[in-house]
Amino acid sequence: MENLWTPLFSMAVFLAVFAVGDVVSYKTKGLISGVIIAAIVYIGGYWTGIIPTDSIASTGLPTMLTAIMIPLLLVNLGTAINISQLLSEWKTVVVALVGLVGLALISFTASTWLLSAVVMVTSAWRPSLMFSSGFRMVISAERVGWVV
Repeated sequence: MENLWTPLFSMAVFLAVFAVGDVVSYKTKGLISGVIIAAIVYIGGYWTGIIPTDSIASTGLPTMLTAIMIPLLLVNLGTAINISQLLSEWKTVVVALVGLVGLALISFTASTWLLSAVVMVTSAWRPSLMFSSGFRMVISAERVGWVV
């Protein structure tokens, strides 16, 4: 049965499960989410052994989405920010930059004492992405008139 789960078959099952979830969501007029149905099917498949636990990883989606979507998101963030608005919100920019500098200092000093330098370097970029998306949310909130 393990030979059956090739990357192509895993992708077909992945798409079929989400298609079933979308049909259920459509039939219930959105009362039941398609993602919930897909999650229930996958959890049931994992527990019963019908679906191998590495079936999603074998589709290649996690690697592909990471390689393609992160650069697209970063370019989108960079092009969506208006320079004049950025200059008018200089306090927000200063707070974000101070946060990034503090993150870098903690990452490159304290975390190397607790963990190895390899672990520190490979995990330091994730919180900086959270800072940039938080900065983007602040700009969007101010754009619609919410005081932050």
